Amino acid sequence: MNCGMNVGYCVELAKIVTLQHQTGSSQGAVYEVFFPSQGLRHYRQCKNGRDHDACNWLVPAESQQQFCNSCRLTEVAPDLSDTNNLNAWSGIEAAKRRLLYTLYQLKLPLSSRQEWPNEGVAFHFLRSANGEPVMTGHDEGVITLNIAEADSAFRENMREKMGEAYRTVLGHLRHEIGHYYWDRLIRNSSSLQPFRQLFGDDSQDYDQAVQHHYEQGAPANWAETCISAYATMHPWEDWAETWDAWWRRR
Repeated sequence: MNCGMNVGYCVELAKIVTLQHQTGSSQGAVYEVFFPSQGLRHYRQCKNGRDHDACNWLVPAESQQQFCNSCRLTEVAPDLSDTNNLNAWSGIEAAKRRLLYTLYQLKLPLSSRQEWPNEGVAFHFLRSANGEPVMTGHDEGVITLNIAEADSAFRENMREKMGEAYRTVLGHLRHEIGHYYWDRLIRNSSSLQPFRQLFGDDSQDYDQAVQHHYEQGAPANWAETCISAYATMHPWEDWAETWDAWWRRR
């Protein structure tokens, strides 16, 4: 605030760096970033940072990409000409960057669907319209989030209706990315049998499990075996809820 320097987050260094302006390009100003072992490298601001002041991650200057590692994972965004949508989307993107920061620290495999069509991840951030609700969830690598979750009043109302102790945008993203990593790390691996011993039989019908949960509720003694009432629905949900809770306690 005193020196007036621009700053940005450098993924390769995993730190916020000051940006020394060097030159300009068709894709924005190029900045020098000092690497202790490599000397100076050059970066540009993410296009969402330049256009919307909504991202502080940097893009290597030699890259043909205009968006940073995080923003490239967002395949669908709401109409950003609407100020309410822009503000909600900006907050959700900030939560996603925090999510990715931890994924990088854990050295978990992460790629976009453009890079890895069959195993990549993508985010769809949508607002309900014309009476059609947006359901937050995960489906074959696509994570969808209702951007109304960025509104604290809406989120608190839903938290009370659903009987949840914890509900945040980051929590949604962590839960859904947990489903994604179950697909990548557990489903077709030697870890599947140990998973079933701990969490239960994942082959049981998921739709029937969901219907039973919302009709009958969680077992009275759910706290003896699961991290939340929602986790009792199905082994996949038990995994995702446990994944999220583990992150919160790190």
